[in-house]
Amino acid sequence: MTECYTYRVSVINEQTVRTVLSDPQNRLVDEGEGEGQFRYTGARRQQIKQLLDTAVQNPLTEDQIKQLGEALFNALFDPVLRQKLAEHYNDIVHGEQKLLRLELDVDEKTLSHVAALPWELMCLPQEANLGVLWLASAPNFIFSRRRSQWFIPNPVQLQKNEKLKIGLVVASPPGLPPIDINPIQTALQKLAEQPGSQFELLPTVTAADAPKIDDLLTQEPHILHFVGYGRYHQEGDEQKHQVAFVDTILDNVDWANADIFSDLLNQHRPPVVLLQACVDPQNKSAQAFAGIAANVVAQNVPVVVATQYQMDNDLAVRFALRFYKQLAEGDPVDRAAQVARRDLALRAQYKTTDFASPLLYMRVRDGRLFDRKITENETPEPVKQAQALREVLVQLNYNQQRGQLAALQYKPKMSTFLISGPNQLSGQRWLLNLLVKEDLKGEFIDGKSVRLDIAQKLTSQDVQRLWVALARGLNLPWTTSQEEIVEGMYEMWQERDLLIILDNVCHLGTAFPEIVLQQVWQPLVKRFNPRADSNWCLLFMLDNEGKLVAQGQNGDNIGDPARPVWLPPLKERFEADELGNWLGQWATQKALEKARQKLNPTSPDDFRAQLLALTDNGVPMFFVSELCSLCDHNWGTLKGQWLTL
Repeated sequence: MTECYTYRVSVINEQTVRTVLSDPQNRLVDEGEGEGQFRYTGARRQQIKQLLDTAVQNPLTEDQIKQLGEALFNALFDPVLRQKLAEHYNDIVHGEQKLLRLELDVDEKTLSHVAALPWELMCLPQEANLGVLWLASAPNFIFSRRRSQWFIPNPVQLQKNEKLKIGLVVASPPGLPPIDINPIQTALQKLAEQPGSQFELLPTVTAADAPKIDDLLTQEPHILHFVGYGRYHQEGDEQKHQVAFVDTILDNVDWANADIFSDLLNQHRPPVVLLQACVDPQNKSAQAFAGIAANVVAQNVPVVVATQYQMDNDLAVRFALRFYKQLAEGDPVDRAAQVARRDLALRAQYKTTDFASPLLYMRVRDGRLFDRKITENETPEPVKQAQALREVLVQLNYNQQRGQLAALQYKPKMSTFLISGPNQLSGQRWLLNLLVKEDLKGEFIDGKSVRLDIAQKLTSQDVQRLWVALARGLNLPWTTSQEEIVEGMYEMWQERDLLIILDNVCHLGTAFPEIVLQQVWQPLVKRFNPRADSNWCLLFMLDNEGKLVAQGQNGDNIGDPARPVWLPPLKERFEADELGNWLGQWATQKALEKARQKLNPTSPDDFRAQLLALTDNGVPMFFVSELCSLCDHNWGTLKGQWLTL
């Protein structure tokens, strides 16, 4: 399993939870949208508080752990959302054999008491009769915390043989129980010394204070692993999270606020910061480290892992090693943490809270933190063959439609395109991806896109509902007015290219595209006032029923942002002559060698005839999928890679 759906669960306020499901191409899935009650109230809130208070004094029993996990789950998921989650899990993980990522979005400032809860302990309640599922350790399920408003950093680029540098920092000040650094130091050293290891352990910093950590960060470690103590400290009316440094001059403990620790990361921001709390008499370090983690991630650190419960030193080492190994194997960071948590859970059989102690804050999209460079000759042969097949397929047909885009050169980069074909197999989405990913290659680089299926999003021609769907798809506040949504889209367009796709645009009638143009597109054109040097803003409306008929020639209209570009209607089948010319090209023959070997044609015309017979006489998407199969490629996999829009 590599493809992953993302289920974002956002606690909006003390009363409301909202959910959104996105597919592996980051497109919204309509069945995933939902809204429910946030039920952290009354008796349930008191139950959770009592169990957490108990956990501070003594380890919870197996039954208490289950009770706490179920109470937390029921607080976040009301019965309707609970059923939805179970359905998504079964459909995606067991049905489609794909991963399901749950990203919890809680504002640490306005809902700090909610963010502080150990959501990693959540499990399906027994009363639901939906089976056993611990969210933070379930296989093929990924649980992490990520705010939708966070800045998303680019993946860290690694050279082919570049090792991940680990900076181990230990702060064991006088007055607190001494920390035995030998287990973690020895384990990391062995990890770095293994044959073919992808890690390098920098010199360990002991008796750590701020200047020593500052010096270590000049070596630009990829991973900062901090072992030490934390606490809560009351300053006036405010409770501060503090970390214990070593005062080597006075031979004492130097308590520093979380802001000071976070400020150190202005020297260098490690891609990963792991905060390992040690066992202390007051049992406060782990809770304090959870708060410090929130401060650190606010410093734009891509990934922060912290222990929110006291953990035995050996278990903390076990978690860290498994987490690092999974990262080295190329796992997304949140999946690496999930695998490491599951390892702890299975060893203890869920009889302790250790598995839920590591909490993960993640900024990176899809968990992809490291991007290692490889040389061309290391590209797997099947991947190269698939690339060669795609390179020839993009040259087949659609030349009339693709030529229209060239007319926008040196004109305002804002336009509407209408793509119409007799059915969904005519290649509307294929053409859309050609226009944006091929013809605008190098132009539309870091764009924001939203794709809405009108047939599933709207039941009437209510334009306000369309504005709300656009706002949701672009992660804009959607409870505001149309004018505020337009302004939000304008601000987004100022920073990056913007792409809007409306699929099945004629589902509500042939008049609906004109309604969209007048009541949605025109307000955007008026506000944007684009120029030739602006960012791109494109609207594609896809008709999959052949209902749109080009209203005359485009003529001088092309380049006028307010007027739509009518692309020539797509044909139901490829023309035999065009296929013959395409099959006669040398690059095509080379890319289709496996298909030729399987069909064993007696002549070029026989090869074309056999392909037409296999694809219902040249239905475009039948043709593409059948060629992939004949060339030993899985069309389902390639479709996910090629048709990302």
